[in-house]
Amino acid sequence: MKEAQLKKLAKKSVNNWASVENQKEKNGNVWCYYCVKTYPATEISKYNDMIINKRESTALCPYCGYDGVITESVTIDIVQKLHDRYFGDME
Repeated sequence: MKEAQLKKLAKKSVNNWASVENQKEKNGNVWCYYCVKTYPATEISKYNDMIINKRESTALCPYCGYDGVITESVTIDIVQKLHDRYFGDME
């Protein structure tokens, strides 16, 4: 996956309330690219900025609390690349 594609995918993790809710309705799974974990979207119960505007809020991972939740159908390799790109130097 090219750098531009990784950036585009990471941007989709911001203000993702609608896509997370859509995955919940479909009983779909989501990924967190911070903790590199996949889980059912129905496990998400917290969002940041929920009080300000629900539609612009971002889902928080129920396992690590980070806002790196993506709803795209991707492989673990792509999620790991996202993690390495944005958090690799922090470890």
